[in-house]
Amino acid sequence: MEVKEKLWTKKFITACITYFLVAASFNVLMPTIPIYLSQVMKVPQSKIGIVLSSYVIALLFFRPFSGFLVDIYNRKHLLIIGLVFFATSFIGYYFALTIMFFILVRFIHGISWGLASVANNTVPIDIIPATRRAEGVGYFGVTSNIAMAIAPYLGVFVYDNYGFNILVSVALALAVLSVVM
Repeated sequence: MEVKEKLWTKKFITACITYFLVAASFNVLMPTIPIYLSQVMKVPQSKIGIVLSSYVIALLFFRPFSGFLVDIYNRKHLLIIGLVFFATSFIGYYFALTIMFFILVRFIHGISWGLASVANNTVPIDIIPATRRAEGVGYFGVTSNIAMAIAPYLGVFVYDNYGFNILVSVALALAVLSVVM
């Protein structure tokens, strides 16, 4: 009988929790930003898409460079740098009082997500045993799916009951916890 290498190690569990937390911090804002822009900042609906897409544009430009950086530098160090940059980016939302500043914050946040997400996705490859890599990557990916399922609900609940600044604080706290992990 063949003995399987251990998948659920402390490092793997830590990587899964980190990925869950960073994905939750990302997804907690997603359903509420358009509402906030429309209702509070009075951004015309025709311009909300521009504000939201600034994040994706930054992500598209920076992700290929993130992959290059992760290939030539220490993945764990880049992950920590990316997570710190990602967490710090949330602070900009407290000061985003104009549409242009909100676009800038979203753009910077997109850059930080580009580095954090690429680095986060490569770290498990180094810690999952080769014989269980497909299984490990599957479980690792599920942590992001769980965050995608839970975080938007949490975001809407917090936004409806406590407002946008408290929601940003929740997202920031989740991101800081991902750095700690």
